[in-house]
Amino acid sequence: MSDLDFYNAFGSELNSGSQSVTSTVGNGSGNIIGGNVITDGSQSVGGHGFSSPFGSSSENIGSQTVNATVGNGEGNFIGGNVITEGNQSVGSHGFSSPFGSGSENIGSQSVNATVGNGEGNAVLGSVVTEGQQSVGGHGFSSPFGSGSLNVGSQSVNATVANGEGNFVGGNVVTEGNQSVGGHGFSSPFSFGSENIGSQHVNATVANGVGNAVLGSVVTEGQQSVGGHGFSSPFGFGSENIGTQHVNATVANGVGNFIGGNVVTEGHQSVGDHGFALHH
Repeated sequence: MSDLDFYNAFGSELNSGSQSVTSTVGNGSGNIIGGNVITDGSQSVGGHGFSSPFGSSSENIGSQTVNATVGNGEGNFIGGNVITEGNQSVGSHGFSSPFGSGSENIGSQSVNATVGNGEGNAVLGSVVTEGQQSVGGHGFSSPFGSGSLNVGSQSVNATVANGEGNFVGGNVVTEGNQSVGGHGFSSPFSFGSENIGSQHVNATVANGVGNAVLGSVVTEGQQSVGGHGFSSPFGFGSENIGTQHVNATVANGVGNFIGGNVVTEGHQSVGDHGFALHH
């Protein structure tokens, strides 16, 4: 047997990715950007992974940071929208081996936008900051092995139009969407997955003196940890732990204006739709 044959039969696979996407646009004094400013990061680590017959499954580790610093200072102008997005998938659609152990999937993502802060800055469009994270989605463990370990951490932060006399012509939307260990099925005689999710969504908008947002300010967090999990006939169910914080600090100070609604929402599901077969 060659070294490669031995590795494929008894070994495991390590997939590791680290990515940083950064934009610094129109900061200072009197700068003009006529259109949109879009900062977008997309990362996939260990998707569609299948492990060896007797070995351990993949170890997938992903880290991504997306940062946008746009139109801060004095008298800067952005003619369109400012969109900052991060999309991360770690260990999705993973299948472990007949006698091996489940995958270990760890994802960390941070999405940050700092837009139109200072004095007299203007963004004619909307400011949208979004993070989408999936860790260990659609995981199936082996007939006689153990379930996956899935750990996800995500932070989505927007600091927009704070200071004096700043203006946003559209909406300010800050959203985080996290799924950890969704749709997990454990096998006969095996152990269920361990799923741990942590998410923070923070928006600080139009605080100070005389700042204006013509549209709505929407801050939302959606978290699902261990959703739709099925444990095995003779094995053990999953362990699911979720933590989420959604915070909005909007229009505090003197003479600030919000033209639409201020909506702050958090939705959390931990271990939802879980089925365990009796021993």
